[in-house]
Amino acid sequence: MNSLGLQAFPTSLMFFFVLAMAILHLVFAVGVFQTARRGQQDGSRCWLVQPRYWALGTLILGPFFAAVYWAIHHSAFGGFDQSGLAEVRQRRQQVSEQAVE
Repeated sequence: MNSLGLQAFPTSLMFFFVLAMAILHLVFAVGVFQTARRGQQDGSRCWLVQPRYWALGTLILGPFFAAVYWAIHHSAFGGFDQSGLAEVRQRRQQVSEQAVE
């Protein structure tokens, strides 16, 4: 078999893999940006940074960073709803008051 043909196959396979990863990162970044902007338009704000920085981080780091965004903004850990944060602060204050007594 031609040695050129054997070397071309892994290169073309790697090209399609990199292309698929680039598309995946782009899709996740656009999704994170749109979700973050929609959350801000509802009257809440993004935690830590603005939506464009969440999208940039997702564009560079991919689905793993999108999972971090989801955990902070949409899971039980956090959310765009600020009442959850107020509830956590109230519980922390109750615990610290009980510790003092």
